Amino acid sequence: MDSVVSLLSRVPTFRNIAYTLDKHNGTYTMEDFYKRHLFQSPAFPQTSSLLMNLPPEIRLMIYDWVATTPYSPNHPPVFPLLATCRLIHGEAIATALQRTQFHLQGAQGLNFRPALWSLGALQQHLRHVEITVPLARLDAVGANNPFALALLPLNELVIDFGDLDLNLGARDWKTDVALCSRLVSALLNRSEPAALGDATALISSSAARGERLFQIDTWQFAPRREQLYDVLMRIRAKKVLVRAEDHGADFLWSAFTLFKLVDHHLTMVRVSSVDRAADHKVRYLLFADVGEQTTFEIGRVEDESRKKKTA
Repeated sequence: MDSVVSLLSRVPTFRNIAYTLDKHNGTYTMEDFYKRHLFQSPAFPQTSSLLMNLPPEIRLMIYDWVATTPYSPNHPPVFPLLATCRLIHGEAIATALQRTQFHLQGAQGLNFRPALWSLGALQQHLRHVEITVPLARLDAVGANNPFALALLPLNELVIDFGDLDLNLGARDWKTDVALCSRLVSALLNRSEPAALGDATALISSSAARGERLFQIDTWQFAPRREQLYDVLMRIRAKKVLVRAEDHGADFLWSAFTLFKLVDHHLTMVRVSSVDRAADHKVRYLLFADVGEQTTFEIGRVEDESRKKKTA
């Protein structure tokens, strides 16, 4: 059987089909099949290269310096370096992803999933991502939901909805309710737990997405606080900042109070049974107004009592 699979993997048509299916589904099920023909020969040492003759520790320091800001956001200097050769790419790719501050907007902000999928396991090295997307076009249940990036170990995820009046034009209460549902659905992108701490899963299947969209369209979407707490407990990003220009209307806060998800501008949840490795963490949800801008921030703080016990 292995010999047959190996033979089929040499045919570009079959590799392209497998690659397209995985990319469409956002999975890596057939990755071994369409990648087994790549890099079959070893990477030869670059003996004539001054850079490659330096100790590995020095090379890593150089990569780190090249990837460190300030630099032009549109032209990070480290990416041309990655294209130099396979050896440098292998050594520098993790540093490049960790140091680069990615800002996705326009078409990139609306359809970032293919680029993220192409990184595979390397996406775990991303640390700084900002996405600018109009709230009316926010993917409330699909693969391009920016809140799904909060499951990566980012240092900071920024989601900017821009000027709501400029992007949305004239609005009435029905429009605002629909926008509130879209926003809250995007954040609460997991199945509803029967009780806090129970297993939940990302809303990823076609059936689950269809059901959520039907609830939103028919005004039956009624999230519970347990869903919010469950999502807060599972976020891996150190900080998630969501902002919008609403000229004092406090729209983001209103979206949460509409569904009675919060009572105060600061909500804190202790992480316990969901992630044993993070028992000493407390998640917070903080709403604020900064001038014409409305924001909410999700982050984590150290449990001081746990610190004293481990000191």
